[in-house]
Amino acid sequence: MWNYGLDGKYEYLSAVSLAFPIFDKGLFGSLRVAEIHKGLVLQKFERYVVSYVIAGSIVRGQATKTSDVDVFIVIDDTDVKRMHRLELKEKLRNIIYSYVMEAGELAGVKNKLSPQVYILTEFWESVKDANPIMFTFIRDGIPLYDRHTFMPWKSLLKMGKLKPSPEAIEMFMAGADKTEEFVDRKLIDALVDMYWGIVTPSQALLMLYGLPPPTGKQEVVDVMEDIFIRKEKMLEPKYLNTLKKIVKLWRDYEHGILKKISGKEIDELMKEFKEYTKRLKELKEQIEKKANEKTIEQYYSEILNLLQGIFGKKSEQDLAKSFETEMIDKGKMPEFYLRILKDVLEARHKFKKGKMPRHEIEEARKNAAILINHLIEYNQRCELVHLDKNKFKVKSGQKTYDLVLTSEAGFLIDKDDIKKILPDGKVEKSNRKTMNEFILKTAKTEIAISGKIFEALKKEFTDFEIVL
Repeated sequence: MWNYGLDGKYEYLSAVSLAFPIFDKGLFGSLRVAEIHKGLVLQKFERYVVSYVIAGSIVRGQATKTSDVDVFIVIDDTDVKRMHRLELKEKLRNIIYSYVMEAGELAGVKNKLSPQVYILTEFWESVKDANPIMFTFIRDGIPLYDRHTFMPWKSLLKMGKLKPSPEAIEMFMAGADKTEEFVDRKLIDALVDMYWGIVTPSQALLMLYGLPPPTGKQEVVDVMEDIFIRKEKMLEPKYLNTLKKIVKLWRDYEHGILKKISGKEIDELMKEFKEYTKRLKELKEQIEKKANEKTIEQYYSEILNLLQGIFGKKSEQDLAKSFETEMIDKGKMPEFYLRILKDVLEARHKFKKGKMPRHEIEEARKNAAILINHLIEYNQRCELVHLDKNKFKVKSGQKTYDLVLTSEAGFLIDKDDIKKILPDGKVEKSNRKTMNEFILKTAKTEIAISGKIFEALKKEFTDFEIVL
């Protein structure tokens, strides 16, 4: 059967391949898919096809019903004028590959077609340089179509006329060294990939923690150690050792100290790398949980402090009850603020038990912020009312000062110049921050004006008057 191809009787091979066999171990199925594909290719651009050759297991008699079908297609590029040779090759190759699936469906077989496309000029260079792949292809290949090109090469090979030159032998021998260099480079590339794969997630976790991402290589290691091992005690030292090891290897490579790394070392590093990244995912969940817990606790504490500032020191339950009776029932706040308060208190207890999903945490945080803002505004309004009762004007000569009284001290204000008058009448320099702290302590407290205040004012101004 193969002699039909070798003798140029391609129509006989075509007839055999398109027959439907009663029994087939894979030979005729492989031949059929190749023949259909050849027909599609020749129908599209026959004048460019020099040879369409089948090779591989089917020719060696080793084909099965699932064997790949190796075909070689040589394209004539010697008279190309309108485009570059490589452009022609890519264009035709894309069309040739596009027919592979269609040919398989028409043939009705499981054999996968694997076409190799060459342009005539590069094919000849490979034959001239005695490329082993081309020698095998010429030796074993059977043409399904040929324009008096493939068979002369096959005859020359049998006659011993196609011989590799000494230069070609040296070139192929050098391929081993190049392969070794290539493999070494790939192993180094694997190290580089592991470096970025371990440093970038570490930086991300530090950002999640609330820190700016470290930029230096060693800085990442130092900050991870400082925060997650020493301070938070959330990460085991063995994982930091993995980070240190990969960062050190990267630095050695960057500085030219490390030039190659073995496959065994890469395997060991990869094992540690996987463990590290797995642990980082767990650490991410720990950080998020701690951050959420901190946030919920902060909101809870702030709400309780604000309520205690309004109703005095009471338990959580009593504060909620006072809020309902004094604020909601008396119409000082809308009723939905009571629902928010109950939701926030319940969320805090659910979170402590670890039974709160992420979306509920976010909802609780949002509601808590709304309630806190409203309570702060209410407190400020109350403080302003209380402050107005305890604020006086002191006139001395042509100047007027503000006098603010608190339960523990008085404050004399002249623009940004603030003086504090202590209960014993002593006067000292102060600032607005200190004054505000004393005012907050005084909220809702009755103030008694001490005679010491007036004695201190008399020493300060000699002559003054209080303006109500």
